Amino acid sequence: MKILYLSTDFGIPVLGGKGASVHVREIISAFSRREHSVILATPALTRTWEEVQRIDANVFQLPSAPDASSTVLSLEVFNEILGVEDVYPGHIRRILYNQEVVNRLKRKFKKRPPDFIYERASLYSIAGVLLARELNVPLIIELNAPLAQEQSIYRGSGLGQLAAESEDWSLSRADAVITVSELLRKDIIARGVASDKVHVIPNGVTTSVFHPKESTPEDRRSWGFGKGFILGFVGGLRPWHGVKILPALLESLSKKHPDIQMAIVGEGPLRKTLEEDFEQRRLTKNVV
Repeated sequence: MKILYLSTDFGIPVLGGKGASVHVREIISAFSRREHSVILATPALTRTWEEVQRIDANVFQLPSAPDASSTVLSLEVFNEILGVEDVYPGHIRRILYNQEVVNRLKRKFKKRPPDFIYERASLYSIAGVLLARELNVPLIIELNAPLAQEQSIYRGSGLGQLAAESEDWSLSRADAVITVSELLRKDIIARGVASDKVHVIPNGVTTSVFHPKESTPEDRRSWGFGKGFILGFVGGLRPWHGVKILPALLESLSKKHPDIQMAIVGEGPLRKTLEEDFEQRRLTKNVV
């Protein structure tokens, strides 16, 4: 089949090293291994300092139209003059981008539409629904988090109600919705999306990429680990990953298992907060 993969998030450079970027490429690779043909439509390819990664798809880049870019630039200049910082220019750009995507892809696929559209959900995106209607093809939306709620809780400002309504509007009109957890599925159903079209496919691992070896005493010593249990976290040190609970968790477990240790692999804005919390609890020696 011919699949149009739609990723409209300006924050996901699909050929870069970001976790979401890897996820896009791996889903496309899975389609490709099943001998499907994939066309990826996206605004962002890579950040200037990153090595460009390979992808199993024909990539159709859709940058913002000049008019939209000019509008966003005017908002940014306005903020700069007033000496304020807010996220509204970026939110406006996302909203304006919907119609740009629909207009350009409608022309591209008018004569030979894809068999279906697979959209990675992004904030304010209604392009998948609009385009599927224009081309008269099914739409599958992949939702990795309650995006509008996440935006409201962890990033503070923005057009919160509009983001929530656009997310619900798209999900309720998709032919199928894929979530990464049962909890997220229940959340979507509670918001009014028909239960029979919401499916759970947990995040997976391409095991051929990883080649773990057996742990040896020498390996443990080289990292300062003893003989006890080791708890691990791998990922960005960001609020929505729940990493703030790690110091309290380690403190609680260390009462019963005094030789327990924790390995944290990642970087992010909460690193200093975590280090200070571990230090206050006198657990620094238990953490790498």
